[in-house]
Amino acid sequence: MTADISLERIFRDQAEAAYPPALVEGLLQNHKLGGAATVEGLRTFLIGAGRVYLIQKNDQAVHQSPSLLRGELLAINKLATQLSEKLEHLPAHVHDFEQSRLLQKMPLGGLGPVPPDAIPVIQSRYQKGEPEYELARCLDVVCRDTNVSGVQGIMVFSKRAAAEINPKVFSGRLPNLALNRWADNVRNFWVKGMGLEFRHSVVGKNATSAPANFCIDAMAPLDNTVTKAKIMTAVRFARDAANAWEKRKADGQTETTPDPKG
Repeated sequence: MTADISLERIFRDQAEAAYPPALVEGLLQNHKLGGAATVEGLRTFLIGAGRVYLIQKNDQAVHQSPSLLRGELLAINKLATQLSEKLEHLPAHVHDFEQSRLLQKMPLGGLGPVPPDAIPVIQSRYQKGEPEYELARCLDVVCRDTNVSGVQGIMVFSKRAAAEINPKVFSGRLPNLALNRWADNVRNFWVKGMGLEFRHSVVGKNATSAPANFCIDAMAPLDNTVTKAKIMTAVRFARDAANAWEKRKADGQTETTPDPKG
């Protein structure tokens, strides 16, 4: 699920409020990062990463609930059904005004790109010597059917998916994808934005590495419900995923970016 515009704005405002300049300056001083980043640069990063975290946390909360996810799929099905009905009742020519205009005024050879599945039908009509207006009408029908079938595909998918939601899939311990992604974003900024080594070490239940301690302090104003243990786990995932990716890259096995998973 993608957050709507209003939610994204809310989450951005929330992230901005979590990281006022004075707090970010304190993070720089307390973690001795003044030579590696500016208050403005670090604050911009924290707000962006914080917004993504809040969006993904909200998405995951919905996805982990069978009833909420089923409701979302049924809502999509309802919208797609309504859209399909509206498309079917539109006049054929409104589905492609520009190509209709070209077909009415120009021979087939002057057309721009057309849907691949429309070409054989148009050629057949053209070879029969039908007027250009009939060619336009034919193309419009094909475009209309293409649009409607696309929406109907969404209808079928959402209905089947809603019917197949299995509560057992959501049982057991699930990875904190939002927190893992946030920690990986911190790792990326730590390494590429500040040129520092992203290490992680723990003694007992306490983090001893600079990145882990920074993550603990940086997450607190954004979401104080996240425990230190969860943050340290996410930092470890981010480190391990990055190390594994670097190894695969060195072996010539991948050119993609690391994607930590829990």
